Amino acid sequence: HHEELLQHNWLDLFVSQEQRAELAAILSDQGSLDDREIIMHDQQGHELVLQWTFAPFYEGPNLKYLIGFGYDITRLKKVEREITLFNEQLGKAYDDLKQAQQTLVESEKMASLGSLVAGVAHEINTPIGISVTASSYLQEQVADFKQHLEAKQLSRSYLNEFTQNLDESMQLLQGNLRRASELIASFKQVAVDQSS
Repeated sequence: HHEELLQHNWLDLFVSQEQRAELAAILSDQGSLDDREIIMHDQQGHELVLQWTFAPFYEGPNLKYLIGFGYDITRLKKVEREITLFNEQLGKAYDDLKQAQQTLVESEKMASLGSLVAGVAHEINTPIGISVTASSYLQEQVADFKQHLEAKQLSRSYLNEFTQNLDESMQLLQGNLRRASELIASFKQVAVDQSS
């Protein structure tokens, strides 16, 4: 495999075809690349997201080669996508509650459910509040990770603590969003029962 690697450009080996031309053009034009997120594939074909910096190494006036530094940020990008998804779910849960409240207010038949709405709003406030806090904490953790990444201060103990914090926060977020979703579903059912 070593001989195979030596005979190929790193772009051909690891980078998706769509990105090759663009990256080759940047390196050719600018001679370097700073903190560029590049989608790559490992030997099993799994997609990875790496943040690359390429610095030129000269011998006299001539470019001898480029030195590349790559950081695997696949997990970080996955967490960012999950935070975005959770925030969308949180917004949907809130919109659903507002919609349910609006439906109750507009219908005379539903007037007797005012206290039920208040009760559900009170019940749902806790899991949504916890979810918002967990989501904010995750965003802070991601920002802190980016700072460590840019400062090239990624120790094994920091990464272990970071991933443990992410796992715990995700579990907290998922559990509370699930609880909020269950409360909204049961509230909708009660509202339907009351109106019929």
